[in-house]
Amino acid sequence: QKNYKWNTFLDLRNNEKAIISLKQNCAGLSRYEFEYEIPLSDAKKIVSISNSNFTEKIRHIIYFDSIKWEIDEFLGDNKGLLIGEVELESEGQHIALPDWIDSEVTNQNKYFNYNLALKPYISW
Repeated sequence: QKNYKWNTFLDLRNNEKAIISLKQNCAGLSRYEFEYEIPLSDAKKIVSISNSNFTEKIRHIIYFDSIKWEIDEFLGDNKGLLIGEVELESEGQHIALPDWIDSEVTNQNKYFNYNLALKPYISW
C-alpha cells in the first residue's frame, strides 16, 4: 500500500463556479489528479474559514500544434509569473515547445501552487 501525499486546490472561476482539485504530490511527470465542481457557496465558505494561503491567477487556454496549453497568469504576490501546463498522453510523449516557453519547470517544487502561496514569486 502506497502512502500518497496530496495537495488540495480550490478554483473560483470568475466567481461563477468552483472546482476543488486533489493533486498527488510526487516527483516525476505522472501523478494522480482529481477535479470536482462544488457549489460556489461551499467554496466561499471554505475560503472564509480556512487558515490557508492562496494563490490568485487567471487561466488562459491556448492551442499550439494541436496541444492544449493551460497558461496561468499569476496575480498578487506572484504577479509577473506565467506558467504553462499540458496534459500528456504518456510520459514519453514528445511535444514541440513554443518559443514563448523560457524553461521547463515541471519538477521544480518552487513553482507548485502550494509553494507559491507560502513563498511568493516576488520574494525570490
